[in-house]
Amino acid sequence: MLNTSAPSNHSLTPSSVADFAALPAIDSPCPAVSTHSTDKKSAPVPLRDLKAGQLATITSLHGSAQDVARLAEMGLRSGTDVVVIRNGITCIVQLEGCRLCIRLSADLQILVSV
Repeated sequence: MLNTSAPSNHSLTPSSVADFAALPAIDSPCPAVSTHSTDKKSAPVPLRDLKAGQLATITSLHGSAQDVARLAEMGLRSGTDVVVIRNGITCIVQLEGCRLCIRLSADLQILVSV
């Protein structure tokens, strides 16, 4: 349980700001971090078109507000990584350790990038 009555120890004081300002400047980015993306993501494709075993990232969901909200409750939302277990109109995907079976229709479409 979160204790909201305790005073916060995370306030900035003039001395802590001065201590931060005294840190040496970093001239170059960390070698492990790239400042530009080298990954070339493909144009979004329907989830049902992927092959079993493919990893993809959900880019958008299209359908009724109720259907999209229900998918979001189950964890299927934009930015989520999924692995296709079985493809097709009735597909099985795995995300965050769970497997979900989804029946897609003309009114419900999940677009992903590979």
